[in-house]
Amino acid sequence: RWDEMSTVLQQAITADPQESLNYMRLSMLSPERYQDLGYADEAELAEQAVVLNRDAVLLWEQLMNNYISAGRLRDALRFGRDILEQMPDRIEVLVAAGTAFRYNNRAFEAVDVYRKVVDQEPYNTQYYYYLSEAYAMRQNHAEIVKTFEEGIGKMPDNSELHFYMGVSHQKIGQWVDAVPWFGKAIELDDHLNSHYYMARWYEKQGNRQMAVHHWKK
Repeated sequence: RWDEMSTVLQQAITADPQESLNYMRLSMLSPERYQDLGYADEAELAEQAVVLNRDAVLLWEQLMNNYISAGRLRDALRFGRDILEQMPDRIEVLVAAGTAFRYNNRAFEAVDVYRKVVDQEPYNTQYYYYLSEAYAMRQNHAEIVKTFEEGIGKMPDNSELHFYMGVSHQKIGQWVDAVPWFGKAIELDDHLNSHYYMARWYEKQGNRQMAVHHWKK
């Protein structure tokens, strides 16, 4: 019930304009639900939240996401560099800055911060994916493969990492190298998206029976 939620949040802001979280919560709704307060986009609301509580690092992360969703990429880059200078070792800050660098095509900076993220939290699947995306900006397939090999070495039963490895090969047309990784992901936990790619592979091979099998899955 988004309309009611926006009404309540606007009332809450009117009652207590110093509560930062209400601005951030309102920024996650669609624009027509907060523009009558005078905010042009979700990033302006999120900026207000950060102004009211500059020490809340999780608000920084949400502001970064709002800059991206509002299309304010240069503001995202500026903000990413600012917060990275303030807290260069904080995992949430590194992730947020990496997002800014990636969306602004700053490949080397993105690789640098995501490498630190993976080193700090080596058992988070998503961080390996982020690092691989940064290497993809540099078209460095060898480093993408190394990234997922590193993750799989630490989490050998993680089907998502096997899937990502398969996709990394498929994206450059190396289907023969990709298929075993999709097969392993399916073996580990019946990985849904791997069935999709296996169906496409068998279609390419003209194997209708196996393609149908995977599409049904």
